[in-house]
Amino acid sequence: MRKLLFIICLFTSLFVNAQDKPIAEMNFTEATVNSLKFSVDSAEELKDINWDDIKEIFSENKPEDLILLEFEVNYPKDKKDAKKSYKFTSKGKSKNIDNTIAMAKKILNKLTKI
Repeated sequence: MRKLLFIICLFTSLFVNAQDKPIAEMNFTEATVNSLKFSVDSAEELKDINWDDIKEIFSENKPEDLILLEFEVNYPKDKKDAKKSYKFTSKGKSKNIDNTIAMAKKILNKLTKI
């Protein structure tokens, strides 16, 4: 009986101590998004980009952070008249996100006309 009581007390104390909070905790207070890449199969798909969402993605960055917007069009190789693939990058600082997006829009408009 003593052994059984001892074992019950031992396990109870182990279970009580096991319920403590973990020693290591992870708290993320800051996140930075430096680049965003769009990879599509045709230039027509680039017309569906929601530019307001892009602004929101980079909204948490510091004003001096460098951001990159990458656009890549990979035409399928199995098509007879497959065009060459191309890609370009528009970069700027977070505080100038409107200028970076405007430049990307201008280039995308010209590329979709080709």
